[in-house]
Amino acid sequence: MTCPGRHLALMQVSKVVASLIHCYDIRQVDPDSVWRYQANFTALTHSWPVYVKKRMD
Repeated sequence: MTCPGRHLALMQVSKVVASLIHCYDIRQVDPDSVWRYQANFTALTHSWPVYVKKRMD
């Protein structure tokens, strides 16, 4: 048995991610640093400082 709201939740997450990428510039503070993450059921990033700036397009 699956969660009845699973497909709706996946659609909402996709919309939020697409909106963030469309509306904001996101870049690493230090482009030469290596991303650190922990791979479990999902990848958990940590020690990943970024600059976030609203696009003016």
